[in-house]
Amino acid sequence: MNIHGKITFEKGAPSFRNADLHLCLEDVSEADAASSPIVQTTLHGVSWSGKLAETREFVLKVAQVLAPNRQYQVRAHLDLQRTGQVAVRDFVSAKSYPIDPSARVQRLSLQLRWLKP
Repeated sequence: MNIHGKITFEKGAPSFRNADLHLCLEDVSEADAASSPIVQTTLHGVSWSGKLAETREFVLKVAQVLAPNRQYQVRAHLDLQRTGQVAVRDFVSAKSYPIDPSARVQRLSLQLRWLKP
Protein backbone atom coordinates (compact mmCIF):
# COMPACT_ATOMS: atom_id res chain seq x y z
CA MET A 1 0.00 0.00 0.00
CA ASN A 2 1.09 3.56 -0.70
CA ILE A 3 -0.28 6.53 1.19
CA HIS A 4 0.00 9.71 -0.85
CA GLY A 5 -0.60 12.88 1.07
CA LYS A 6 -0.18 16.57 1.27
CA ILE A 7 0.46 18.74 4.28
CA THR A 8 -1.43 22.00 4.66
CA PHE A 9 -1.12 24.67 7.32
CA GLU A 10 -3.69 26.65 9.29
CA LYS A 11 -4.29 30.34 8.68
CA GLY A 12 -1.93 32.54 10.68
CA ALA A 13 0.85 29.96 10.93
CA PRO A 14 4.37 31.39 10.52
CA SER A 15 6.69 30.51 7.68
CA PHE A 16 9.72 28.33 8.45
CA ARG A 17 12.87 26.83 6.92
CA ASN A 18 14.85 23.62 7.26
CA ALA A 19 12.48 21.65 9.52
CA ASP A 20 12.01 17.88 9.85
CA LEU A 21 8.63 16.38 8.97
CA HIS A 22 7.97 13.14 10.89
CA LEU A 23 5.17 10.97 9.49
CA CYS A 24 3.80 7.83 11.10
CA LEU A 25 1.20 5.22 10.19
CA GLU A 26 0.04 3.71 13.44
CA ASP A 27 -2.32 1.00 14.66
CA VAL A 28 -4.85 2.69 16.96
CA SER A 29 -7.16 -0.30 17.48
CA GLU A 30 -6.70 -0.60 21.24
CA ALA A 31 -8.67 2.11 23.06
CA ASP A 32 -6.77 1.84 26.37
CA ALA A 33 -3.28 1.31 24.97
CA ALA A 34 -0.60 3.35 23.24
CA SER A 35 -0.66 3.27 19.45
CA SER A 36 1.75 0.95 17.65
CA PRO A 37 3.87 2.44 14.84
CA ILE A 38 3.66 0.49 11.57
CA VAL A 39 5.70 2.76 9.26
CA GLN A 40 7.64 5.91 10.11
CA THR A 41 9.55 8.26 7.86
CA THR A 42 11.18 11.67 8.18
CA LEU A 43 11.57 14.30 5.47
CA HIS A 44 14.46 16.69 6.18
CA GLY A 45 14.92 20.29 5.08
CA VAL A 46 11.22 21.13 4.82
CA SER A 47 10.40 24.81 4.31
CA TRP A 48 7.16 26.78 3.88
CA SER A 49 6.67 30.38 2.72
CA GLY A 50 3.55 31.03 4.81
CA LYS A 51 1.21 31.04 1.80
CA LEU A 52 -1.89 28.92 2.52
CA ALA A 53 -2.07 27.59 -1.06
CA GLU A 54 1.45 26.13 -0.70
CA THR A 55 1.50 22.47 0.41
CA ARG A 56 4.10 19.76 1.03
CA GLU A 57 3.59 16.31 -0.48
CA PHE A 58 4.67 12.96 0.93
CA VAL A 59 4.42 9.21 0.28
CA LEU A 60 4.37 6.55 2.99
CA LYS A 61 5.18 3.11 1.57
CA VAL A 62 3.64 0.30 3.61
CA ALA A 63 5.33 -3.03 2.81
CA GLN A 64 3.29 -5.22 5.14
CA VAL A 65 -0.34 -6.26 4.69
CA LEU A 66 -2.60 -4.42 7.13
CA ALA A 67 -5.12 -6.48 9.07
CA PRO A 68 -8.68 -5.67 7.95
CA ASN A 69 -10.04 -5.87 11.50
CA ARG A 70 -7.65 -3.19 12.87
CA GLN A 71 -7.85 0.62 12.84
CA TYR A 72 -5.01 2.71 11.42
CA GLN A 73 -4.28 6.40 11.16
CA VAL A 74 -1.54 8.73 9.95
CA ARG A 75 -0.11 11.44 12.16
CA ALA A 76 2.46 14.14 11.46
CA HIS A 77 4.86 16.28 13.46
CA LEU A 78 6.73 19.15 11.84
CA ASP A 79 9.77 19.60 14.06
CA LEU A 80 11.13 23.14 13.75
CA GLN A 81 13.93 22.65 16.30
CA ARG A 82 14.78 19.20 14.83
CA THR A 83 14.93 17.52 18.26
CA GLY A 84 12.55 14.65 17.54
CA GLN A 85 10.28 15.83 20.39
CA VAL A 86 7.06 17.83 20.09
CA ALA A 87 7.66 21.34 21.43
CA VAL A 88 6.13 24.81 21.42
CA ARG A 89 6.38 26.40 17.93
CA ASP A 90 6.24 22.97 16.21
CA PHE A 91 3.31 21.86 14.06
CA VAL A 92 1.25 18.70 14.67
CA SER A 93 -1.71 16.92 13.13
CA ALA A 94 -4.53 17.71 15.54
CA LYS A 95 -7.24 15.39 14.26
CA SER A 96 -7.55 11.79 13.17
CA TYR A 97 -6.63 10.77 9.61
CA PRO A 98 -7.89 7.17 9.29
CA ILE A 99 -6.63 4.70 6.69
CA ASP A 100 -8.63 1.97 4.96
CA PRO A 101 -6.51 -1.19 5.40
CA SER A 102 -8.02 -2.84 2.30
CA ALA A 103 -7.09 -0.03 -0.11
CA ARG A 104 -3.93 -0.31 -2.23
CA VAL A 105 -3.57 3.46 -2.52
CA GLN A 106 -4.75 6.11 -0.08
CA ARG A 107 -4.87 9.87 -0.57
CA LEU A 108 -4.85 12.21 2.42
CA SER A 109 -4.69 15.90 3.15
CA LEU A 110 -3.33 16.55 6.64
CA GLN A 111 -3.72 19.99 8.15
CA LEU A 112 -1.07 20.82 10.73
CA ARG A 113 -1.77 23.02 13.74
CA TRP A 114 0.90 25.40 15.00
CA LEU A 115 1.70 25.07 18.71
CA LYS A 116 1.78 28.76 19.59
CA PRO A 117 4.15 30.02 22.30
